Order: sequence, then C-alpha cells, then structure tokens
Amino acid sequence: MRLQCFRGGLAAAMLWTAAAAAQAPNLDEMDLVLRSVPNGPVASVRGKMIEAKDYREQYLRTLAEISARAGGKGVDDAIRFQLGMQTLRRLVADEILAQDAVRLKLEVPAEDLDKAWQNELKILEEQTKKEGQPASSEAELLQRAGTTRDAARAELRKVMLIDRMRERIAKDNGVAVSDAEIDKYLKEHAARFDSSTRYHIRHILVRPEASTLGKPTDSDKAKARNEAEQALGRIRSGQSFEAVAKEVSDAPRKEEGGDMGLMRLDDMGPVLSEAVKKLKPGEISGVIESDYGCHLVQLVDTQAGEKVDTEAIKPRIRKGLLAEKAEEAVQKYIEKVAQNPDEVRVYLRLDKQLEARPDLQKKLSQAGQ
Repeated sequence: MRLQCFRGGLAAAMLWTAAAAAQAPNLDEMDLVLRSVPNGPVASVRGKMIEAKDYREQYLRTLAEISARAGGKGVDDAIRFQLGMQTLRRLVADEILAQDAVRLKLEVPAEDLDKAWQNELKILEEQTKKEGQPASSEAELLQRAGTTRDAARAELRKVMLIDRMRERIAKDNGVAVSDAEIDKYLKEHAARFDSSTRYHIRHILVRPEASTLGKPTDSDKAKARNEAEQALGRIRSGQSFEAVAKEVSDAPRKEEGGDMGLMRLDDMGPVLSEAVKKLKPGEISGVIESDYGCHLVQLVDTQAGEKVDTEAIKPRIRKGLLAEKAEEAVQKYIEKVAQNPDEVRVYLRLDKQLEARPDLQKKLSQAGQ
C-alpha cells in the first residue's frame, strides 16, 4: 500500500493504514463509489494517469475518518457519493498543481524537506504514545505503514511542491487584503469579537438512525428520544455526564465527555442557547429536540467576558482573509485546466450510479448539490 500524504499528513496516513486493516469488510460489494471504480485509471491529467488503487486508498481513508467522527455509525450513500466526487476532484487538482510546479521549476530545498519529514515523524511518535504503543524507530514506523522511506519522502515532497504552487498562483494573481477589508470583516462579524459572557457546557447528541441527509421517520425520532431520556435518567441517578456522553453521544466531543469548553450563546445556535440561558451552573437540561436529533446540555460554569483588542487580532484576520482569497484563485486556476477535455479526462463514472438512484438524486438536491 503506497503511503498517501495529503493534508492529513504522514502520521494520519500511517495510523489509518493499521486501522483499515483491522476493520476491512468487503466494501466493493456494498459501496456505490467503489462499485464504480474502473479496472484502469480513474482519470488522466495531460496523459498522466491517476490510478484506481490511489483513488480507493484516499477515498477509504477519508470515509474511515468520517465514520469515526460519527461514532462508527454507517455512512449514508449520499455522503459516500459526495465524498467520491470530492476525492476525484482532489486527486485531479493535486496532479494539475504538481505538474505545473515542475513545469515552472519550483523547488523544495533539501533542508525544508528534512524539517518537514522530522516533524511528521514526531507527530506520529506522539500519536502512537497516546495509544499506549511502545516507541518505534523510523524504520519500524515505515514498516507498519507498508511503505519505504524513499516513497514516503517523495510523497511528502510532492505535497510541499503543491503548496508552493498554490503560493505562486496567489502571488501571480496579486492576492492581498486591505485595511478596509479587515475593518469591514470586523464590523460584519462583531458578534465574534464581543465581550459577552462565556458558558462552559457539556453536550450529548443522540442522532436518529436514519441517514444524515435524509428525513428520519417518526419511529427513528422516537427511538432517539427514548435513548436520550435513558441517558438523562442515568445522569440524574448519579452517573457522570462525561461517562454517559462517551458511551451514547454522537457529537464530535464525545471522547472528551461532551465538553464543549467556553462558548458564547451565539455560537451554540438557538436551540442550545435557549436551554443554557435557563440553567444554573451544575444543572442539566431536559431532552431538547432539533433537526440534528435529541440533545442534553449541562452548564458547568459561566465566565464574564473580556474586552477584545481588535487591533491585536487584525493580523490573524488578515491571514484568514488572505487564505480565502488565495484558495479562490487556486480553484479558478484548477477549474480552467480541469474543464479542458484535452488536458483532463475522467474515467470514473459516478454519474451512472446517480442515474439509477432517484432517492439519491433527491437527497443531494435537498442538500443543495
């Protein structure tokens, strides 16, 4: 298995390799995306083939990450379709940028590559320690990932070249952010920088079993509410909120016991904020229903707001706006190449799956696709 080092980094890819081997159902029989993957390449960029095995690897890795965030629940076909298309676009985009970086003779200095390589290994070592695994040498880490040092470093170099190409595109397009744009952003997002009270909360979410993009049935909703009521009963009978959250919650912070940290009311959304406003520190809400499922929220404590120094945060805002503008320029650059059939050809026909699935078309349409 060739080590992929996309934006998740070498460490994430190496750890995923072992996780994938452990779970390994025959997804080709059940996954609508994998059923569509041709025996040959999935696409070509100026004659350079994007191989099916590389597409499968990237798709499955991201699918595993999504499934883990959802608490191990099944991933809906509509999400799989979206992920399949995103994976294809990403591979094509990276190949376009990598090729043009070579054409423009962009370089990655050896010292920069060495520094990035050591950083990736350090991250991996820290992650393996957190999992209680013994310290490993570089050779052992690479062996567990099923790759070689030369292959992994070549992949890392490609990612760094792509980043340099992105920087070149932004520079060529004169990407910049004026002081007036920063002031406008501060004015339009004033709520983010206010000095209002912060609320330290814990949160449990029980999602209906139906698909994330679909509409749950009344039975699905009733089942979710029942599970939330049982969770509330356990907490009120003496079990800790954190322990119950780790066991039953479908929210992203379940492994932290549902701890959301300090938040403003505006950051919580209307459903949770209305509940939190009625709580005293230490109190727990009843079951709250929303479009996402059934919620329980505990107010741990409150903290008086502090005045935000807008001048101090302007550099961070400038950096964020620059990144947004740069990404827009990069996407326009990629799209111009990707839409040219003489330069990019696609052999993966996910549209065939969509044509045969009216239910999938409906879900994607409801999601604004």
